[in-house]
Amino acid sequence: MTKLSLTNVEHIVGHKGYGDSAPENSLIAFQMAADAGLTHIEFDVRLTRDGVAVLANKDNLFRVSGVDINISETDYADLVDLDIASYHGNIDFSQGIPTLEQALKEVKRLNLRPQIELKSHNGNDSELAEKSAQIISASYSSDEQGIQPLITSFSPAALNAYIQASASAYQHDHQTGLLVHSEATDQWSHTAAQGDYDFIHIFSKHITPAIADAVQAQGYGLNAYKMMGVEDAIEALNLGAQRFTTDVPELFLADTAFQSFGGPD
Repeated sequence: MTKLSLTNVEHIVGHKGYGDSAPENSLIAFQMAADAGLTHIEFDVRLTRDGVAVLANKDNLFRVSGVDINISETDYADLVDLDIASYHGNIDFSQGIPTLEQALKEVKRLNLRPQIELKSHNGNDSELAEKSAQIISASYSSDEQGIQPLITSFSPAALNAYIQASASAYQHDHQTGLLVHSEATDQWSHTAAQGDYDFIHIFSKHITPAIADAVQAQGYGLNAYKMMGVEDAIEALNLGAQRFTTDVPELFLADTAFQSFGGPD
């Protein structure tokens, strides 16, 4: 099992960059996360119609751009001028959708460690995985230990394709994490058996002592996602969870109980 010795801030992973406090999956979100003191962030990657890896949570960009357009049906050149930042109340300037190359360059500049979620669409797991593996492997040398990304997905097919492409074509062995759908928590072991993963990511409200013990007993590291409260976070960490994504990272950064947390009981 991958077991880490972490400071309190290293348990926190800013969801989509800096959670609800910044435009999601944007370079300004990465800057805000770093300015706040985070060391780890998460972002989503999917492919345009012409195979460019870009950052976006949903295929349709209406929610973040006001334009009803699907990434999977659009070439990258037609997405470049979309503004994905000014919709957010905390931002008064525009910013375009980042490519994966641009995102990795920025997180390295900011000394952030990324958790990268592969967002496959309509069966493009292999294409997405291979393109992502190529870009990520080119961005990190094998001797850059401590800042290597963690690759995650709800899709075992995408993770398995990434593992194969990364190892065979690029001689990289990035850690991987299987995200388990909240409604399928009880079937996590069956899903995990479809590949060889380092971490299992469980919805925060579904991390029980039995689930935590079972995950770790099978040799996996345990992570949580969608953590919203300090008490739940401390309970999950006491059960062995190592990191958690959250949309409210500033809550944990400011909370004295979390900051004084001394490690699992």
